[in-house]
Amino acid sequence: MDAKKIIEMKQERAQLAASMRALMDEYEDKLLPADKKEEYEKAEKRFDEISDLILREEKQLERERAAGEIEDKEKAAKKGRTQPFCQSADRKRRSYCGV
Repeated sequence: MDAKKIIEMKQERAQLAASMRALMDEYEDKLLPADKKEEYEKAEKRFDEISDLILREEKQLERERAAGEIEDKEKAAKKGRTQPFCQSADRKRRSYCGV
């Protein structure tokens, strides 16, 4: 799953939250009729499912980013670089940080 899919899921989740809020506002001081209660519970269940999917996917993406950072550091070490690459203060010359 990519970031675009996560954004789509977040948009769907936001729509669900808005529809749930509308039902709550409409029946603020009274019990939800059976059909509206079923609609609300269905939206709530889907909201929770999407939230779990988003959280799981974001955690995995973070793991993959971290793994990529480790791989980048390993590649740099193989090339003899131990310091991150930085722009010098005058921005005309680039060097390794701390060198």
